[in-house]
Amino acid sequence: MEAITALQGRVTELEEALAAVEDRKKWRKERQHEGIVAAQEKGVTFGRPRMPLPDNFEEVRDLWYHREISSRKGAEMIGVSQDTFLRWCRTR
Repeated sequence: MEAITALQGRVTELEEALAAVEDRKKWRKERQHEGIVAAQEKGVTFGRPRMPLPDNFEEVRDLWYHREISSRKGAEMIGVSQDTFLRWCRTR
């Protein structure tokens, strides 16, 4: 009987410890969110800076659009990956 009581005590301790860990994680996440919101209000931008469009992008895009060059060749001509070239073509 003593073994069961001791085991129940340990289980309770573990449950309390897990609850404390969860509370700490929740608190940390809330603080992080508050910091992000405060930074955004100050105008801080997150993430990698966008690459500027090369000067000859419009010309290369027109060549690609009229099927005079492939998207791979267009990307090579302006020095970006094919995915970036195609993304720029879709959004501009």
